[in-house]
Amino acid sequence: MIFFRILIIIIIILLYSSKSFGDWVRVTGSNNNFIYVDFQRIKVKDGSTYFWYLMDFNEKRYLSGSKKGYQSFVIQSQGDCELSRFRDLQFFVYKSPMGKDYLYNFKPNNKWKYPPPNSNYLNMLERVCNWSKQ
Repeated sequence: MIFFRILIIIIIILLYSSKSFGDWVRVTGSNNNFIYVDFQRIKVKDGSTYFWYLMDFNEKRYLSGSKKGYQSFVIQSQGDCELSRFRDLQFFVYKSPMGKDYLYNFKPNNKWKYPPPNSNYLNMLERVCNWSKQ
């Protein structure tokens, strides 16, 4: 009886903890950084595609005016698949790779980004848009 209770608790913990960090899939990148998308969190509403992506850097970086180093961002974005553009809605900054060790968050400017051909951002957006049409 105790064995089954412990087994159920372990299963619940494993299921809960795997979702808490996102199901990140690497979609593009280079030698210095990689971009991951959580395809399970993509939502389409009123012609826009909302998604989360994670930027992971090989080396610690610093935002201007800050002494706190970071190695990853988790970013919520709004995509416009028809015009091949997106804008970031909120940034979460993490000290360690893969969105671990939260530092702080901020709201970026609300301007649309138009990624150039063959760029990592365009590759990411195309993957998100293709998935959202399934």
